[in-house]
Amino acid sequence: AGGDITIGNYVYHALLHAEGKVVVRKGSGGKGGVILGGEVWGREGVEAVQVGSTNGVAGTIVVGLQPGQAQQLDRLKSTIGACQEHILKMLRKFNLTGVDLVQIRNMIAAATGPHRKVLLHHARQLGELVQLYQKLQGERTALEGGIRTALKDADIKVYDMAFWGVTIRIGEFQRKLREDVKSPRFHLFEGRLVER
Repeated sequence: AGGDITIGNYVYHALLHAEGKVVVRKGSGGKGGVILGGEVWGREGVEAVQVGSTNGVAGTIVVGLQPGQAQQLDRLKSTIGACQEHILKMLRKFNLTGVDLVQIRNMIAAATGPHRKVLLHHARQLGELVQLYQKLQGERTALEGGIRTALKDADIKVYDMAFWGVTIRIGEFQRKLREDVKSPRFHLFEGRLVER
């Protein structure tokens, strides 16, 4: 939905995506106000009486970003991590712990014959990896900047109980509940995902 989604009773293993809020009202019956299983995305927030169940039914509640943004952010984080590992691997070939162009140039200048060729090859690879890393970090910063505005007021309000097994995600911060939480309000505070 381009705006809000308001459910009159309960959500059962559904996939919902709202550019606004997802609100699940109490309604009638034993499941009134419950989000049970599935994926619920509310860019501005999600409100329900209860999420999950005593059986630990897995479900995911996401606020502050769109599904495409979440996938792109996760992919960038993974690629950046792999790039960092490769950079560290290349640095070990120079016996360095950080990128130091002066030392690398000095090593290449002091090397001769085939060893110099190998060092030049490694230096070229390292340079390409560092450029890729900087490009990916730039993309991540731009994406996070766009998300940050939506995250400012986005929250997940559960008026009764959030049960173990439910995954809560706000922007890039994600947590699977390991225990039941009474009447939580999940939001970001000082760069952390908090419950109150």
